[in-house]
Amino acid sequence: MKVDLKGLSPISSAIEQVTGRRPNLSTCWRWSTKGIQNIRLETVVLGGKRMTTIAMVEAFIRATTDARNASYKTQFIAPTKAREKQIAKASADLSAKLSKKRTKAKA
Repeated sequence: MKVDLKGLSPISSAIEQVTGRRPNLSTCWRWSTKGIQNIRLETVVLGGKRMTTIAMVEAFIRATTDARNASYKTQFIAPTKAREKQIAKASADLSAKLSKKRTKAKA
């Protein structure tokens, strides 16, 4: 794997430059080893220390955001006939209860 080594910095410094907030050391370790939703922050080991670049952090943030947004997309599933009957019954029951409350309040 060929990595552009220009702009390498410690993980926490690179994240801070991108986000404006200095992350906890455990966050840096988790993002580079476990990742978020199986997406890991790309790092290189230089002199026994894990390093990354701003571009790698930006790519990580973009990928995790896309993955999170994709998981929020939902499809509309039409209710079955049995479910439509349950909904109609619940609606009728609610209407009946509301009308009873209205008649009690007027009396």
